[in-house]
Amino acid sequence: FFAEAECRVDAGACVSLVAKGKHDTSANGTFRGFGLQICDVDGDRQYLELFRLTHGSEKSQQLGWVHTEFQHPMRLMLVRDMSSKKLRIGYRPDNRAHWATINQDFQAQLQVPPKFWSTELEVGVSMGTERPYRWAEFYNITIDECPDTCDLP
Repeated sequence: FFAEAECRVDAGACVSLVAKGKHDTSANGTFRGFGLQICDVDGDRQYLELFRLTHGSEKSQQLGWVHTEFQHPMRLMLVRDMSSKKLRIGYRPDNRAHWATINQDFQAQLQVPPKFWSTELEVGVSMGTERPYRWAEFYNITIDECPDTCDLP
């Protein structure tokens, strides 16, 4: 699949682009999915994080994060290329021409099992907040199955 979402977030809210398999209780503690999330904690503290999901838990595990600013909408990208057995994760502010991508060994950090390449995944966007009256905007959401190969930007 190739998934891309352009988003903007209000202080106190987070938005994410996620790919995950169905829960399998016989595989508790193993890799279930991954995603990117941007959060604006309070208007001053804004970050982008890479996270991992495991079977048996609804809570994500943060694998890394970077500071970011939301002067422009942010684009998030997730790719699972079946032919090369490669994942690609990237982001870019809307006013930039090139994607920033995650280091080459992040698949090892995710602990991707061989069966992940044949697992059916749910891919989508979400918004979360712990405060009332927060908002997020999504634009230009693209999710393409690309069963053979994904032409990457």
